[in-house]
Amino acid sequence: MKKLIYIIIIIFLCANISSAIKISPTQTQIEMNQYETNCTNIWVLPHENFTITSKWSVNGMGDLSKYNLTKEKIRLEITYKYISDGLYEICLTPNKAGNFSGIIYFYSEKTLVEIGSWIDLRIKGVGTIERISIITGNTIKNYHINTTNVWLAIVLVLLFIILLILILRIRKSLKNKHS
Repeated sequence: MKKLIYIIIIIFLCANISSAIKISPTQTQIEMNQYETNCTNIWVLPHENFTITSKWSVNGMGDLSKYNLTKEKIRLEITYKYISDGLYEICLTPNKAGNFSGIIYFYSEKTLVEIGSWIDLRIKGVGTIERISIITGNTIKNYHINTTNVWLAIVLVLLFIILLILILRIRKSLKNKHS
């Protein structure tokens, strides 16, 4: 009977310890374009005032020792916003294309609690026109220059120059006749 009580106490303690902190989702895969902003929500329990940071790696999940890149190094802007009841909004704006693996750390210095959510980030690069479109919301149309209009303008300018030269010669010859 004592063994049964000890087993129940151990199960209760283990269950209680394991439920002390939870995070959802534990892993997120995000595919996005360069220069766009993508926001995702992460829920952490218990909801307390966590400090949030991130570590990054190129193409690799699992081994934390490989996560030696900062968000500045991979040109990634991240904003963290506490919504309510343990819900955090994480917004990513990449300025560089590539495949990155990251971990978003939530930690509290007063309770020594630390937990993280894995991020698998795939960023497609965009060209200059697409970048302007993403930043401004407007697109730039490709204007094709009509070569006929260009040649017509050149001919008209040449005709104007010839006409101007003729008018100046006629004026000069009239002036010489009167003198």
